[in-house]
This record gives sequence, structure tokens and C-alpha cells, in this order.
Amino acid sequence: MNFSQEERDKINKKELERSEKEYNSFVSAFKQGECFYCSEKIDTFNKEKPCFHWLLIPKGIKKNDLNSFLKNSECFRLMAYLRWVANQEKLFNNINDLKIESQDSRLFEVTINFQNKEWTFCCAKSDFEGHGRFNFPHYHLCIKIDGNRFVNFHDNHLRLSDQDLFELNCHLGKNEKIKYRWGRGRECKI
Repeated sequence: MNFSQEERDKINKKELERSEKEYNSFVSAFKQGECFYCSEKIDTFNKEKPCFHWLLIPKGIKKNDLNSFLKNSECFRLMAYLRWVANQEKLFNNINDLKIESQDSRLFEVTINFQNKEWTFCCAKSDFEGHGRFNFPHYHLCIKIDGNRFVNFHDNHLRLSDQDLFELNCHLGKNEKIKYRWGRGRECKI
């Protein structure tokens, strides 16, 4: 489909407005200690209702519960959620995705902090190409609580979804028509 510049501007404006409204709803719920997605308290764990707030490691969650949730989730949506969370504590300071601090073999590497928790997402070129018995595009995630590992990088080879692959290509600048931005979950550019 070819859109005129005016049509693209209109679509972009509408998307930015929708995104801003969604972010404001997230902030409002988060300030109340509630999850924007499921309306449960963010410090609760209900095995019957998998949700993004499980990444905050609520009381009662086990590593296997979280791993099951991660296997059915999209990487870039998880990172976007955690970026929003991190920015509630300290705007821009809790997100490190500076390419200069990443290994050259990494397509992406992001560390996000909030309170006593740290999440590191990474995808090396070999992960993207698939290796060994994990011959599909995937990423790894490490979660630390008080500096102790709750989830290790090698615990999972998490499949990149079709949406993740599209977003990764945009993020890497492989789609000339789309400029990838994190919006409200953006990092601080130096």
C-alpha cells in the first residue's frame, strides 16, 4: 500500500495518541499498585492468569511459572513493559541499551533495573541464526533479584516471534520506511 505523506502523518498522529493514552493508563494503574493489563495487584501471583506483571516476581511465583509465561510471550513487548516500569522509578536512568557497552556479536543487549530487580535481554548473531538443537531465532533473558540470579541466560532459548523479527529488523535499520523508537520506554541517548 502506498500512502500519501498526509495519510501517513494522520496514521502516525493517531497511533501516537493511542500510545500516549495507553501509557497514561499504565502509569495510573501502576501508581495504584495495579496491573494495567489484568487489573490484579502487581504484587500478586495467580497461576490461572499469566500476565506481564509476573516479570516483577510477585510473591509465590516460581521459576517454572515464569519460564512458561516467557515461552508464550514476545520479547519486544516484554522489554517495552519493563521499560515503562523502570521509568516509574527513575526516568531513563534504569535502562542500558547503549551499543557501545554491548559485545559486537550481539544484535541487541538491554539491561533494565527496577528496585532490587534486574532483567537482561540479549540476542547474539548465533542466537538469531539458531545453533545446536535450538535451530530457530531466539533470545536469552537473565533475571536477578538483589544481585542473585532467579533466571539464568541458559535456562531458556526463547523463540523470537514473527512480530519480534519484524521489530528487530526495524530496530536494526533494515526497514527504510520505519524509524524504530521505544516511545515512553526510550533509553537516554548520549
